[in-house]
Amino acid sequence: MFVGRRSDDERLKRQAAGLANMHWLPLQPEERLNAFLNLASIHLLPQKEDAADLVMPSKLTGMLASGRPIIATAKPGTQVAQVVEQAGIVVEPGCLPCIVAAIHRVGDDELRVQ
Repeated sequence: MFVGRRSDDERLKRQAAGLANMHWLPLQPEERLNAFLNLASIHLLPQKEDAADLVMPSKLTGMLASGRPIIATAKPGTQVAQVVEQAGIVVEPGCLPCIVAAIHRVGDDELRVQ
């Protein structure tokens, strides 16, 4: 599910054309944030390689609060990686096969998040 608007929405929609499990929603009111975060089976936090230690992503707090597994792209040893390793899987930035493998791992219940 994609909520809100991004600069690459049209490209993403073209790439996802025909996928029944993709949903596109407009930006939602803040009071619905908790409900949306709790809908996720897995949260994905893509980070650019050079951005992982500049600032802690604000969306990470909500992801952590949901109690759902998180898959983040970050370099080992960064603050983002250290936090996410406690609640999910960290993979190399830009490594699509790594992200896919992590999704399968979480989806197959190999990772138990407490």
